[in-house]
Amino acid sequence: MKEKGIYNKYKGFVRAEIQTYCREHHIKENEFHFININKWESVYYQVMENFLEESEKNKRRCWWKLHWSNTNGGLLPAEVCFDSRGCYEWILKLPELIKEKDKMVYLLLDEEGISAGREKFWIAEGTPQVIAELIYEEVHWDCDYYIVDKKYNWLITCNHHDIIQFVGKGLEIKKIEDMIMQRKGQ
Repeated sequence: MKEKGIYNKYKGFVRAEIQTYCREHHIKENEFHFININKWESVYYQVMENFLEESEKNKRRCWWKLHWSNTNGGLLPAEVCFDSRGCYEWILKLPELIKEKDKMVYLLLDEEGISAGREKFWIAEGTPQVIAELIYEEVHWDCDYYIVDKKYNWLITCNHHDIIQFVGKGLEIKKIEDMIMQRKGQ
């Protein structure tokens, strides 16, 4: 019999690694789970609709993808942006960096990224605390990722160049800027 929820076995390295991590660390489904296969596409397109520049959506609607927008400047302007190479601990502060820290958020994982020439996204929802832990422990070296509130007010993204962008409203911009300044002072 197939296990339910986050423990389902699907092909995909990132998803499998996260499922193993969740099982080994007793993370409950109400704290983190991959969304229903029938829901992922609407979440993906809502993220594109809310966070891509209007000119990019209209000009390249048929082929412009979230991955390329993140890498090539098609996202809305970032409130704050920084290079995270060598400083992956910043993600552990995620709950402090968002205003509604107790709400579930989406996590989009771009498993294929640029290397395969196409996108393959796994989309989950979870608490900011669990998502921060998962990214720090399992994800940060494997793929581009996007963290989005469920009302699509803000987006935090990390691309394969380790550039972190904070886009939209509902983020604690002052805390983010302070965190970056502390990092530069080290």
